[in-house]
Amino acid sequence: MTPIQSPVGNGDVHSPTPGETKYSPKIQRPPFLPPKGRPRAEAPAKKAGGLTKRAKLLILAGLTLCLCAYNGWLLLHCFTTPAKPQLNIGQIHPPVMAAPLDSRMDLSDGRINARNYKSLMGFKAHLDSLAASAGGQMQYKAFMQSHPGFLDSLELLNQLFQQQLRSPQHR
Repeated sequence: MTPIQSPVGNGDVHSPTPGETKYSPKIQRPPFLPPKGRPRAEAPAKKAGGLTKRAKLLILAGLTLCLCAYNGWLLLHCFTTPAKPQLNIGQIHPPVMAAPLDSRMDLSDGRINARNYKSLMGFKAHLDSLAASAGGQMQYKAFMQSHPGFLDSLELLNQLFQQQLRSPQHR
């Protein structure tokens, strides 16, 4: 390259840089352009926070591929797993305490099972504790309103069981 003179005209001679021609004066590069010597491909990567457009597209394609594979797996297992059987009304059993008294205890022979008697007396003790506590009084009153005469039935069963214990057939 041939040396060029400075535009100032003071006779300084310098060699042109790679972007300069012998006719153009040396102009300082703006700060937003990458310095010379670095490849131009690094500028968009630096500007985008380290990822080029191609890298972003590759990441997006990978995520899309993973999501499609997951959706395909879900669809495949949705149709291949056996369906659970529907619940029939006949399979629903009421709680033990909700059943009528005579269905839980076989009183046809006039005898009361000790296990059933013990569970009923335990429930009576629970009701008594509800009635005694301040927090359980609302629950106790609601139960008594929905089951009037329940305590009378329990008292009658208590008397029958006591008679059964005293009878000679039981011994």
